[in-house]
Amino acid sequence: MAPIVPDQTDLESQLGTLLRSGRTAGFSSERFDQCLRLIAQIPSPASQKAWFDLFYEQWTEFARTSDCLQGPLKESFESRLARLRAQIDQQQGRE
Repeated sequence: MAPIVPDQTDLESQLGTLLRSGRTAGFSSERFDQCLRLIAQIPSPASQKAWFDLFYEQWTEFARTSDCLQGPLKESFESRLARLRAQIDQQQGRE
């Protein structure tokens, strides 16, 4: 049985909703995790990179939990962001 490929339109719609709610309510750890999971599932590397860049911009601007941008939690977030960014860059290099 072939693996099910996620629908890019549905993933992007979910991401758009998460980004809007993040701008309104701030980016909690849960919202951060959901965004990264959805971005990682986008099949198109170019779209994946565009959504990653948009997410990163929104997250750094609208993270209202001061702990999000300080200390060990920030290091954890930055490490996870760096891994996803490297994965996206590697996929784009294959195209």
